[in-house]
Amino acid sequence: MPFEWNQINSNWLLNLPNQYSKSELIHAFNLIEQELGIAFFESYDYFRGQYVVKLIMDLSKIFKEQKNMKMFLPLNGEIYRNIKNNNIMKSDNVIGLSAEFLDNDFIVESEPVIIINDIEKRPDLKIIYNNESFYLEELKYDISDRQHELFFILNEISKVLKVIKRNIKVEIITLTEINENNVELIKESVKKQCLISDQPQIMEISDLVTIMTYENNQKKIPIPDVRPALCQSNLIVEEGYERHLDVKILFIDSRIKNILDKKDQLSPNNPNIILADLSMAGNIERINKILSEIILQKEHNRVSAILLLQKHFYIREIQIEYKIVINRNALYPIPLQVQHLLINYFENNSSLLIRNIRSRARTHRQSTPI
Repeated sequence: MPFEWNQINSNWLLNLPNQYSKSELIHAFNLIEQELGIAFFESYDYFRGQYVVKLIMDLSKIFKEQKNMKMFLPLNGEIYRNIKNNNIMKSDNVIGLSAEFLDNDFIVESEPVIIINDIEKRPDLKIIYNNESFYLEELKYDISDRQHELFFILNEISKVLKVIKRNIKVEIITLTEINENNVELIKESVKKQCLISDQPQIMEISDLVTIMTYENNQKKIPIPDVRPALCQSNLIVEEGYERHLDVKILFIDSRIKNILDKKDQLSPNNPNIILADLSMAGNIERINKILSEIILQKEHNRVSAILLLQKHFYIREIQIEYKIVINRNALYPIPLQVQHLLINYFENNSSLLIRNIRSRARTHRQSTPI
């Protein structure tokens, strides 16, 4: 059954203001249904508003220009799989930028094959304008491994806290990667530290973790470390005692390295942009400052620019913050026209209204990137 305006406005836009005309929206929704089927829409029945509607508009632009031979989207590529398998949020930046380049009469090729030192590489995008081309490669942080690590530590330490008969708060800051053997050492150290009558206490275990314990009425021990962290908290209430547990995994050095390592995916003979989505990894200002210095080193002259992106998700809005790090020593600089296009694109989409219409039960456990 074709989409109609009232259905789109009430069920998808939720009567929020938008930048598109009725005819544009109706055409886009019906085009996507033709290309991907109604199941595509059913997978986003909990998340509505400008963010999702813009993605649908961007996808319709991509499919339209695919037929006009201005967009090349391989059906066996990762980006198309993300679209087809309802994981468009994994490729939302590439989808949005592709649509923007197409709107400005660029030709876009998704996941083109290039050969570097006899090795096949597939950067995310090749963009062509006036017979000149440049490449874009995105790095999106997958924190699933770190989340798994957090849950594992929380669950194991929680078992120890249950035998502690006092009101206590425990904060653990990991200083390196944790494995199962490390967790056993941490558990024993936490248990011993919680049994000390004189609180607060602080202990560092051989550059592995810092453990702080203090009673509920005591002030937290200040730790002078401003590195971004992924945090997980748990509250255990049993037998009249409250035990609070906070675990923080610090990470920044590997993140900088991961961004710069993307240069190996890019052409040595063209301008190149690395897009780093830091939405789940924090502190865009700090990384911008570090990269602005490191990128000037000769070993990174293949990288013309790094685009740092961070989305802040609120209850009814997504705000987008960005920084463009230009490499003055690049072998092939990014044209000013492209720089201006990127700035205008993110300025125009810096705030998108959303609504999550799926209700979720509250728990004591929460995860917060800072």
